[in-house]
Amino acid sequence: MEKSRAKFINSPLSCVDDSLHGFAALNPAVRVLKNCGALIRFDYDSLRASGKVCIVTGGGAGHEPGFGGFIGTAFVTAAISGPIYTSPSSENILSTLRTLGQKNEAGILVFVCNYTGDRLTFGIAVERAQAEGITCAMVLIDDDTALLHSPQAIGKRGLCGSLFMMKIAGAMSEEGERLEEIRKYIESIKVHMGTISVGLTTCTLPGKESPLFVIPRDKMELGMGVHGEAGANRVPYLDASKTAQLMLDHLRNSVKPHWPIKKGERVALMLNNMGGLTSLEMNIMANEVIEYLEKSEVHVVRAYTGYYMTSLDSAGISVSILRVDEKALYYLDYPTSAPAWTRPYCPEGYSRFTPTELEPVARSKTDDEEKRPHYELGHDGQRVFRDAIVRACDAVLTHEKEFNKLDSESGDGDCGTTLAAGAKAILAHLSDRHPLKYPGQVFRQLSHVAGTSMGGTSGAIYTLLFLGASRPFEVLTGFNAWVSALDMGMKLVSKYSMAKVGDRTMLDTLNAVLTVLQNHSWSSEPEALATLERQVSAAMADAVATTVHMRAQAGRAAYVHPSVLKHPDAGSRAVEVWMSWVFKTLVANAP
Repeated sequence: MEKSRAKFINSPLSCVDDSLHGFAALNPAVRVLKNCGALIRFDYDSLRASGKVCIVTGGGAGHEPGFGGFIGTAFVTAAISGPIYTSPSSENILSTLRTLGQKNEAGILVFVCNYTGDRLTFGIAVERAQAEGITCAMVLIDDDTALLHSPQAIGKRGLCGSLFMMKIAGAMSEEGERLEEIRKYIESIKVHMGTISVGLTTCTLPGKESPLFVIPRDKMELGMGVHGEAGANRVPYLDASKTAQLMLDHLRNSVKPHWPIKKGERVALMLNNMGGLTSLEMNIMANEVIEYLEKSEVHVVRAYTGYYMTSLDSAGISVSILRVDEKALYYLDYPTSAPAWTRPYCPEGYSRFTPTELEPVARSKTDDEEKRPHYELGHDGQRVFRDAIVRACDAVLTHEKEFNKLDSESGDGDCGTTLAAGAKAILAHLSDRHPLKYPGQVFRQLSHVAGTSMGGTSGAIYTLLFLGASRPFEVLTGFNAWVSALDMGMKLVSKYSMAKVGDRTMLDTLNAVLTVLQNHSWSSEPEALATLERQVSAAMADAVATTVHMRAQAGRAAYVHPSVLKHPDAGSRAVEVWMSWVFKTLVANAP
């Protein structure tokens, strides 16, 4: 069995207590109740004095932020933690109830997730507290819909849906509702709630090297529990869309313990990260679950996602759904200071809805570029310009694999692929027979094409190169405009990339070309053009060869040790390839 990663703990024996103290250190309005494994609101005295019902819950550790993370105004008052996946002792629970029960006329409502150990220890503590004259009542939450045939003596498991109930109860307490009124309302709505989970991996306990069990990569555990236990069924791995459908179809099955969700009903949705999923995955699953419910004509008026009741580092998700009316929504929306309760960003006074996509603001239809003074090319100039661009792009496509190979030494091996994507897009742009009369306008268009087709750093750099190259043509003409175009393009690249000549980038080859051009007196004579082409080729070859011995100061290569870099820079070599065809085209079209 493959070993799990190490964990940042001091000791398996102290990890729960260390975690409780860490949470209190982060949240100064929370206190650790000494020797009880409990977290409690610092202002519980004033809460009792105000005649508000205290909300108490708890369970084994390993479900963080459940349950201490939900301590706050209009939510949980105190949460008792046992060892990892082990119920807290009845003595610790009773000590917490005594702390809150003194001079407390409003009473205490205790929430217990339905697991045998929790039911027993919390039940004992409540019975003893009541015998001592403490006003308290207990609500058992059993929202699991995974197991088709739960033994009657055990019942359904209590899962993440319990937080819906605690949130509502806490808000009712803040509003001054009486203990029995809160209890009755919770009992009446908890039957309209269900939870289903699916897991890709199970957890590894602190101090252990391997997970509790292994789920093959091509399988998923439907109904995996929050204690790392196996679920209702092991099913083949499905993508996010099909997984959402599987979970919701299972949850909506009308056979007990499932419950049907009917068309037109309004629901609150909670997507719980069981510990090991990325935010990327959670957002994808949220989209799929909401979309599937809405296609079923179920109105998701509230949706929450985050870490609520985890199973250590299990890679899994649970989905809890609660039928809601205006009363339930009022209490769900009630403000709370609990640090783990996430509230969606929604316009004030609106129910959740799926917004339509907005169209980005397009470029103005008014082509103000035509109003600028432009350097114009004649018919022959446009033909040579087009030919140079086409041959440069063809050269990039021919050398795609070479560029990728060079890039794999210091990057992610996609330089050639990215440049090829840009070259194809530019060729497609030219195939639409866009006029090339104004070089400045052409370079602005190429900048847009590069930015939309290439992606990544290379896309951004060529976007800047072409954008900078477009600017001199607004004020200059002739050979000087082209030299300045290269210069301005390089300067714009350097401005935002922070790279400079000598940093082992494409700027080294571009600078070699620029140096030759700045020291050249223009002539369109064939012999002069041939001489210029030879000088540029030699300068570029020397610049590319020099990059082998340079220490990279920019780009991803800057993070690679110099001893690894034994070949030319891919970007620098790419410039040599396509630029050489620009000058070959000039020579071939000499008058």
